[in-house]
Amino acid sequence: MSALAPGCPLTFDVECLTDRRASRGATHPMTVRGDGSVESPHDMDAERVAVALGGYSSCLELVNSGIPALQEAIGLLSRRLRPPLRRRRDGRWSVPKVAQCACPGSFSSAARAAEHARSPAHIAAHHACPERLLRNALGGIELAVARLRDGDLSADRVCIREPAGITRLWAAALHPDDLVEMSARVWQVTEPLPLSYFLGMAYNAVDAAFVETAIEGRPDGDTAAWLAWLPADLRRAEECRALLGFGLPRTNVVTLMEAGIPPGQVASTADETGAPRDLVARALALWAPAGCRPKASDLRLLAEHGIPTYRPSAAAIDDLERHTADLPDAPTRTELGVMLAVGGTREAVVMGLAGGARSAVELVDKLEEQS
Repeated sequence: MSALAPGCPLTFDVECLTDRRASRGATHPMTVRGDGSVESPHDMDAERVAVALGGYSSCLELVNSGIPALQEAIGLLSRRLRPPLRRRRDGRWSVPKVAQCACPGSFSSAARAAEHARSPAHIAAHHACPERLLRNALGGIELAVARLRDGDLSADRVCIREPAGITRLWAAALHPDDLVEMSARVWQVTEPLPLSYFLGMAYNAVDAAFVETAIEGRPDGDTAAWLAWLPADLRRAEECRALLGFGLPRTNVVTLMEAGIPPGQVASTADETGAPRDLVARALALWAPAGCRPKASDLRLLAEHGIPTYRPSAAAIDDLERHTADLPDAPTRTELGVMLAVGGTREAVVMGLAGGARSAVELVDKLEEQS
């Protein structure tokens, strides 16, 4: 019995049937080599002659129609082949549906989805192979794999946060060798890594080089998992690394990246205001969802009025934009947001605009005059 390394042969026992109606038969070993060829005690040429004369050989049928299915089954059972699982937006998992297989629409976990993907019914349907033949062969393969799996899973090869982590990831179709390699990608993380990190690396098509670079900004397990599941359009390694390095919550990092506010802009704005970069970054992240990008002077004005962490209302600014649409010198969206912040109410901003104010500074002056 081989170690199931890629390209190595696998030997297992199959039940040999010479009658299609038979329910049981003698067992014998069969070997599938790394190149896909098959070795068995039968003289396959003689078996072909016998079948041509009206006989039946389950082993010959397996060789003729089931080897691609058998190779996929071997790969999936040994975890040397990873099924094409996908995590949906709702957190459930799916596998590509196969005709003639009653594939469920979704699964509660990666382990459940992987279990279906390596089931005889699914594999046989995928390759148009008789399911009975595949099940006959899989009994021996599963036994052979189990002997090797126990050694892999009992070894302390990788540090995972959740109990029985290696066993649970094996159920989700990840081989311990893969876990070791994935752990090495984030060597800066000294704490146990969560299961979600490994699942993201396996099933989110993430570039390992991106994770290796970005994790430098905040080397902890939760950040590693977050990076592994980050959407493809946000995988900008240097930018992500720098924003994480500011000490921002990960939600703020996403906000700034989606808004296209680079780390350099955060740094330069902080330098102009004299405020810490993490505070400036958080302030910019509060304003970004409303479509506003306050300048250093805006942030200074807000700080002077005791509102450094103001979160503007996009709907309120939309309303002010409609109100000022016909003004030839209408304030920008960001300026309207700052005016709303210092004015406190929509009515105060509208009155200031009517009095000629076109900036937050002018609005402050008018409000002081009125008081």
